[in-house]
Amino acid sequence: MSIIEKQHLTISKKIINTLDEPQVIKHYRACLDFDKLCSHYQTKYDISQSEVTILRDKIQQIIHNNFDIHSLPDPYFIYQDAILLAYSVKQELKTAIYIENIIKRLIQMHEQSSTLTLTYFQNQLGFDMKAFLIEMYIHYALVKPSIQDVIRQDTYIQQLLHTYKQDSEFYSDLQAALLTCYGASADPIHIQKKCDTLLEQYPHEPYFVYFSILHGLIISGDYSLISTYYKEALQYQATTPLELSFQQQLTQLFNISKQKEDSNEHKRFN
Repeated sequence: MSIIEKQHLTISKKIINTLDEPQVIKHYRACLDFDKLCSHYQTKYDISQSEVTILRDKIQQIIHNNFDIHSLPDPYFIYQDAILLAYSVKQELKTAIYIENIIKRLIQMHEQSSTLTLTYFQNQLGFDMKAFLIEMYIHYALVKPSIQDVIRQDTYIQQLLHTYKQDSEFYSDLQAALLTCYGASADPIHIQKKCDTLLEQYPHEPYFVYFSILHGLIISGDYSLISTYYKEALQYQATTPLELSFQQQLTQLFNISKQKEDSNEHKRFN
């Protein structure tokens, strides 16, 4: 390292250690974007690349000390909480509370800056937020939530989808994950209502609707409705490779449900 580089490094460290905390807080309140704030200070003080991590740690410490990071609509801290959730509480009932928190912040994030979309997480942080949300709701179905809890989640999902309505594929995939939760609740009235709503929205894609319902019903352990929805699904003609694949998967789910039902009957009489 040259003398000039050493001098620059020394100056960088001094600047970082003497950051004006009130000013950092003021700037952060204005943008609520950790990465943007760090870039601002890096450029403003010409912080050496080798000291960027120290700068980020210092700014993060200031934010931690002055804000509730788990309620901020900041993409970076939403990402941090999503990572934590993905690797920890997947099948616990309290998963829903954490998902609600993240969804609320994603909505606030977009309201704060309309240029920030869900693809930001993939492009800037290498994290697929869409796949994460879909996976979390499929895992949530495994706890067999009550219909009241599913309806509550539905409300948040519709708000999120309204906010990010330009992404039609994500819209249908997240609806399918939620429909699995409806199936897992084993509430026939609300399952049917949700089924009717989605069939109306996707008249040419009925198979993903029925697949999600059957998946949820098998999770619930209530096999009484599976035959009904399976027969309904077969009324639709499968013409594309994707539809034929869904039809095959539906048959597999139906066969699994029959095996489980027969096994339960056998246990009852032995």
